[in-house]
Amino acid sequence: MKLQLRFPPHLHGVPNTAEVILETGAKMNIDRAYVDAVRGELIIDVPREKVDRVVELFKQKGVEVRRLVKLIAWNE
Repeated sequence: MKLQLRFPPHLHGVPNTAEVILETGAKMNIDRAYVDAVRGELIIDVPREKVDRVVELFKQKGVEVRRLVKLIAWNE
């Protein structure tokens, strides 16, 4: 399942993603990332059997989490 993660400025430099991976054992694929000195945003793909725990841990760490359920189709 795809998740959108938004990291507020006070979490800059904190290894939240690494901590969640180590705590859950979830293999995550980063589909898109944008990080600067003010904020960070990731689109990640998480196995369905781990998604609830991953969402819970990110939220506990202060990360804004949104589940992405609509597929995006490129029309070239």
